[in-house]
Amino acid sequence: MKGSPRQLKLTPRQRQILSLLCKGKANKEIANELEISLGTVKQHIAALFKRMNVQNRSMAVAQGKDLLAEEPSSEAVSATADFADLVDTEGVGEVLLIRRPCIVLAFAIPPALEPLSRQAFSILLKEVAVDARAFPLARGEQGGILLFGMRSPSVWDAIRALLLLRNLRDRLEEQGGLDPAVLTAALDCGMAVISIDARGRWTGDTVATPVIAVTRRRLGQCRPGTLGLGDKFLRLLQVFHGIEPTAVESPLRLASVERLLSLDFTLKAEQPLYPSQWQRLTSVPGAGPSGVCIQLLGRQGIGKSHLCRSLVAWARTQGGMAHYLRTFPEARAGALYDADTGTPTSVKAAVGADGAAAEAGQRLLVIDDVDLLMPASREVLLAEVLLLRGAGYGVVLTARASFSDALEAVALPGLDAAGLEQCLSSVMAGAADSGRRPRPPNDADAQALLESTQGVPLFALEWSADLQQPMSLPVLLAVASELKRYQLDWRLLQVLNEARAPCTFERLQALTAMPRQEIEGQVHAAVGAGLLQLSEANEPLDLDTTPASCGLAGRRRVGFANALVQQGVAGILV
Repeated sequence: MKGSPRQLKLTPRQRQILSLLCKGKANKEIANELEISLGTVKQHIAALFKRMNVQNRSMAVAQGKDLLAEEPSSEAVSATADFADLVDTEGVGEVLLIRRPCIVLAFAIPPALEPLSRQAFSILLKEVAVDARAFPLARGEQGGILLFGMRSPSVWDAIRALLLLRNLRDRLEEQGGLDPAVLTAALDCGMAVISIDARGRWTGDTVATPVIAVTRRRLGQCRPGTLGLGDKFLRLLQVFHGIEPTAVESPLRLASVERLLSLDFTLKAEQPLYPSQWQRLTSVPGAGPSGVCIQLLGRQGIGKSHLCRSLVAWARTQGGMAHYLRTFPEARAGALYDADTGTPTSVKAAVGADGAAAEAGQRLLVIDDVDLLMPASREVLLAEVLLLRGAGYGVVLTARASFSDALEAVALPGLDAAGLEQCLSSVMAGAADSGRRPRPPNDADAQALLESTQGVPLFALEWSADLQQPMSLPVLLAVASELKRYQLDWRLLQVLNEARAPCTFERLQALTAMPRQEIEGQVHAAVGAGLLQLSEANEPLDLDTTPASCGLAGRRRVGFANALVQQGVAGILV
């Protein structure tokens, strides 16, 4: 029987809802306890009744007591068993629940503040939140809560939060009426459970995350005029943006928030991960009539910024003039930031400071993440750096893909076995310095890491730091950012994740109730993005019930391209 407890498999959230039903909780009580909306509770209960093949709460409770008494097996479930369980489903719903990385920014202002000042602050906070793509979860007369990453997760969310703080502080100083010194703020990050539609868009209905309470507690521990920083937030800054947490005290004065946007290049003169590319970058000419302009290319996490920071540190140790400029999310308007100070600048302002000293040795300019610029701003920048090349500068621009035939391209291919070993050695050395002692990876671990991460240093370093818990918050954020970038249909991802084995197009159609043409378009887009893969038609078929009349085309199977994507999706889906 479909509803038999012994044959039933519920998701963790369904078991949670069922447990509360068995305790006699009303829908509103369930919503309050789980910190989700009443509408979402009703959706969960409807899905639970359908899954259990019952018509009302009494029937669900009668079966649920036996079902909840059974502890979930700790043994791995075979692909065949998972697939058999999927066969009993009647398609994947249009609304899904996922775990999405998010950043929480909490504010507080003194309760004794004049009403007009509180109102002005609330209006200003709303304005800067829109500019930073932040969602105001709660606003009141004494502060507010902003969430980053709900609508569209990005590795830049931490920077957006800092830019919002800086802009809010500056505008308060300009307008007067509210002294920024009375403002208190706190930043932290974690995973939130949200509701999305099939294309991964947040429905705006569900948000449940303990990091909100954690951030509020941190806020209560801060003095006016300061910013409390969570360890996980600082970790994101370190992984994605090169900020060293040890160089930042918490709480930090709001007047010094630029410190979180600056880099310490004395810490970056490290052994490069890519010896061949390093040799080319360090061979840029010194002072003279002819320079060089290189676009350093590679996917997210491949090590472009790491290599550039090491290059700037090396150039300075050689006595040269080296500048590192960064583009941030708001750089679509053309703004650049000086990595030494964290303040806005321009190419002209940066190189103009060299003066006569630049004639004595090497002149280097690095501009990181040019992808963030709008095409028009990128064209202006290109014209500026070509002029610098003619003046003898060495210029390095980083991007995901080539954007100009006028520039030499140097691509980063990813780590090989030797590069991975170097990464692992670096992690072990850092762990020893910090007092942590993770288990040293053996040869099998190293090979598994190399295959799973496809040689991408970001993922290799994160996974090797704790081989037992590979899906850290930075990795989940990177995966979520990539998935959002390609706008894939989450119904396909859910089916593939639960099946734990490649599926034919026919099976995907049966389990998702999507049109065949739409499935094929989605799959081929995901294959092109490197997220999914198609098996060869002549490979033996597992769990395949495709009719012979479908021919070879019907025998193609769809699966995840690599373990990184598969485990990332598994870590995100509820």
